Amino acid sequence: MKKHFSLLLLIFFTTFNFSLFAQNVSVTLMVDMQNQTVSNSGVFVAGGFNSWSTNTTSLSDIDGDQVYEVTLNLSSNSGHEFKFINGSSWENNLSGSCANNFGSGPNRWLSVGTINQVEPAYQFGSCNVVVFYGCTDSLANNFNPNATNDDGSCDYTIFGCTDSLANNYSPLATSDDSSCTYDIVVTFNVDMSNESISNNGVHLAGSFNGWSTDSTEMFDLDGDSIYSTSILLNQNTYYEYKFINGNSWGSDELLASWESCSNMSGNRVLNTSSSPSENLGIVCFGSCAICPIYGCTDSSAYNYNSSANTDDGTCILTCLSPTNLSLQSRSDKIAWVMFDEMSSSFDSVVTYKILYKAISDTTWLIKQKNYAGNQTPTSKIRLQNLLPSTNYEMKIKAFYTSGCISDFSGISYFNTEDLCPNVTNLRVSSPKSNKALFEWDTNGVYSFVRLKYRVDSISNPTSADWKNIGGFGVNFPLTQKLKSGLTAGQTYRAQARTWCDPNGGPYKSSSWTSLIFWTQPSSIRFESNYLNRNSLEIFPNPSNDIFNIHTKTDLNNLEKIEVYNSNGKLIKSLNKFSEKINNNIVLNLSNFPKGLYSIKLIYDDNYQNRKIVLQ
Repeated sequence: MKKHFSLLLLIFFTTFNFSLFAQNVSVTLMVDMQNQTVSNSGVFVAGGFNSWSTNTTSLSDIDGDQVYEVTLNLSSNSGHEFKFINGSSWENNLSGSCANNFGSGPNRWLSVGTINQVEPAYQFGSCNVVVFYGCTDSLANNFNPNATNDDGSCDYTIFGCTDSLANNYSPLATSDDSSCTYDIVVTFNVDMSNESISNNGVHLAGSFNGWSTDSTEMFDLDGDSIYSTSILLNQNTYYEYKFINGNSWGSDELLASWESCSNMSGNRVLNTSSSPSENLGIVCFGSCAICPIYGCTDSSAYNYNSSANTDDGTCILTCLSPTNLSLQSRSDKIAWVMFDEMSSSFDSVVTYKILYKAISDTTWLIKQKNYAGNQTPTSKIRLQNLLPSTNYEMKIKAFYTSGCISDFSGISYFNTEDLCPNVTNLRVSSPKSNKALFEWDTNGVYSFVRLKYRVDSISNPTSADWKNIGGFGVNFPLTQKLKSGLTAGQTYRAQARTWCDPNGGPYKSSSWTSLIFWTQPSSIRFESNYLNRNSLEIFPNPSNDIFNIHTKTDLNNLEKIEVYNSNGKLIKSLNKFSEKINNNIVLNLSNFPKGLYSIKLIYDDNYQNRKIVLQ
C-alpha cells in the first residue's frame, strides 16, 4: 500500500539531521526476496532520503542469492524512514524492532552514524534478519553488534599525528590525520637607534609569554643598536606582541592604529609559517617601518653604504681599481705582480694592497706598498716566501690621496715553479799542484751550477774573497769542472748552487751546498815521455786533407789540440777526441786553405808543437 504523508510530518519525522554541516557516509540497504516473486520492474527502496520516490532507487542482486542491495550516500548523524517496493507493491504489516509508527507508518527506521555501515538483510515485509553483513570484531572501530556475517570491513585505524618530531606526536596512531603541530624558531628584531635605552634593558612581551614584561629580554650583541631574541613558537599560529624599552608597562611602544603591523589596538601581530625558522625583519621601535640609516646610497660611489636607507649627500664617485693584473716573472718562491699605474693628474695612489693566498687556503696574506712624500708609485710589487709547486690567487686595490679607496680587482691566478734541485756529493781532486778538478752528482734538471771558492785561512772574509769557478756557471748536464791557477800547498774551501733560471734570476736552489775543504799538493811528478818528441808522429805530412796524430804514449792526459795558420792565428781547437783509437787522433783540415800550419798539443801546462803542410 502506497503511503501518504502530510508535508509537516514528512519533514519532521521521516528525515532529520543532527548537524547542518554533517559529512556523508556510505550506507548499504539489503532485502531478502527468497519468499517473493520478484517483479519484472525490479526491487526499489523509498524513503525520506529520496522524497519517497518509488522508482528512482533500485536494488540489485549482485551474486544471485535473492538478496537485493543498494548503497546510498547519506548525511552522518541522520535518521530516515523507508520501505522496500517489489515492483509497485509496498511492504505491509511491518512489526518488530525494525519498524516505527512515525507519520502514517509503520515504516522501517534507519539511523546513520559517522562511519560507513551495512544494514541487515531483512525479509521483504518483515523485521526478520536473514543475513547481516558487517564488522563482527568488537575491537574494531566499526564493530556492528547486529552483523551476522563479517564482510571484512573492520577498521582498526587509529588517527593522529605520526611524526615523532611533532609537538603532539601520538605513538598509538597508525594513520596520520594531518594534525601534527611543530615548533618554529622565530627571531624578533627591533632597531633602538632612535631611543635612549633603559637601564632595565629591552624586552619582548606577547601572547606567547603571558604578556610578561620582563621574562623575555632582547640583546644587542654587536653594538649596532639592533636588539634581537629568538624563541620557540607553534607553527601556523596567530600571536600578538610588543617591544618594551624597559621591563614594565608604560615603557612599551605605541603603535598607531593605522600602522600595517598593528591589530588596531596598538599590538603587533604575527602569523607563524610552517617553516622550521623565521627571522622577522628589523623594525624601528614604535613603528612598522625601518629606522632611517643615513649614508651614501649610491652603489656606484666608493663610500656606498649598503645599510643606509637615507642618503646624506656624502657619496664620492668610485675610484678606479688597478687593471691588467699579471705576473712578470716567477720562481719556486718569488712572484713579481704587474699592473697598470693608476695615478693621474686628478688623484695619486698612496698605497697598493695585494691580497694573495694558496687556492687551498682560507686566509688571505697581505702585501702592501706605501709611497711617502713625492715617491713615485710603482706598477710592480714582489711577492716572496711563496710555496713551490702551488696554485695561488690574488687581487689588488688602490688607496688614493683624496681618500678614495678602490674595490679589489678581479681574481688572478698563478703557479709557482717546482723546487730548483741542487747538486749533491760535491767533491774535488788535484791532478796537479796548481789545478783542481771539481765533480758532482745531479739530483734533477737545472739550467747551470755555479761554483765558488776562496782561501780557507782568511780571518775576516768578505764577499769579494769568493771567486767563481767556471765563470757564469757550468751548464747542465756537465758534472765536472777543472780550475787552474791555484797555489800549491794552499788550503781552500768551496761550495755550489744551481740556477733553474738560465739568466741567473731568482729561480735557484734554496741554498748553497755544504762547504768542502782541500789542500793543493806541493808538487806532482810529470812523466817526461809526454814531452818526448820522438814519441809523436803526424802522417801523412804533407796531406791533402787528413792528418793522423799518433803517440807511443797514453793520450789520456792530452787536454787539447790547437791549429794555427802561418800568421799565428788560432783557426781550430779540439778538446773532444771522438776518433781517438789506439793512441791515434784524426785531424780533418779539408775545409781550410792550402798552406803551412802549426799544431800545438797541450798536456796540462805542457805542450808540443809540430809543423804540417796542407797541399
